Parts: sequence; structure tokens; C-alpha cells
Amino acid sequence: YSQTWGTFLGGPATQENFMCRFDNSDNLFFIGESSWSTSSSTIANEQITTLGGAYNDNSHNGGTDVLLGKFTNSGALVWNTFYGGDISDARQGQQGGYAKILIDPTTQQLSMFWNTTSTNLPTVNGGGGAYYKTVPTHPSFDGSGSFWNYAAYFARFSAAGALSHASYYYIVLMVI
Repeated sequence: YSQTWGTFLGGPATQENFMCRFDNSDNLFFIGESSWSTSSSTIANEQITTLGGAYNDNSHNGGTDVLLGKFTNSGALVWNTFYGGDISDARQGQQGGYAKILIDPTTQQLSMFWNTTSTNLPTVNGGGGAYYKTVPTHPSFDGSGSFWNYAAYFARFSAAGALSHASYYYIVLMVI
């Protein structure tokens, strides 16, 4: 093993529970949660890097937001953005653990999944009969943020960061 690069990304607020994946070119994609410290944090010190054609949101929207982005295989930050709604996103909840990321080995599309108590996340109909819900569908969802009241959410991005499909979803977890 030989480390080729390393870095710190973030500001005075907390960034935690990150997951990383590499694409076929060894570019690094990441997703996690970020809390915003309004009294001490600015876009500049959170190091938000926008990219033309990519989904870009440089404002923190609620308790915790998703923070996602891409580094090249040589460690250059290509793009990163907040993605969040009015309450908390990417937290531990009934619908599963923290935020997850998958990369399609053929198309290099990114699929990201997380829990949310937000009711106003951006949604995009992926077309072609793809699953699509514009509101949380969990039967006991109330946005309170308790472990049992999180909704599930997914978003799909191109390798260049363009948002192509985003929806709330609901799964039934069986405890035996």
C-alpha cells in the first residue's frame, strides 16, 4: 500500500459518517452529513466547489445536510455541494444507516441513499416509469427526527454531478 494523496475537507462545523467509492478511473466520490454552524461558518471555509452542469447548492438548509462530491485520482477537488432540506438529512434512522453511495460500473452514474426528516428535498422524475414520490411516504412519518420517523430518499447523479432522478421512498423493515 502506498498513499498517493490525503486532504481535509470541511470547516468549523461537523462533518461525519462519510462513505467513499471509487469509479473506474480511481476518482473518489464521497457522501456524508454536515452540520452548519451559522455563527462561525461560511461557504468559503466549508470549501464548497461548484462545477458547471453539476448540481450545486452552496447553502445549508437545516439541521444536517448531505455533503457530497468528487476528487480526482490525484486528489484535486472537482466538485462538492450541500444537498438538504428544511430539517435533517443523512442521519441514522429506521430506514437504515447513514448515507450510502453506489457507482454503476458501466455508466458511472452515482446512486445515493439516505434518511431524512425534511419534507422539501428536491425531487426529479427520472422518467420511463421510474419510481417517483415527491413527499415522504413512510406511514408514521412526522418529521420529528425520532429514530422511527425518518423517511428514506435517493438521488441519482451523472459522473459529472448532474442530478437526473431524486425521490422519497419507503421500505418495510422486518425485525425477527
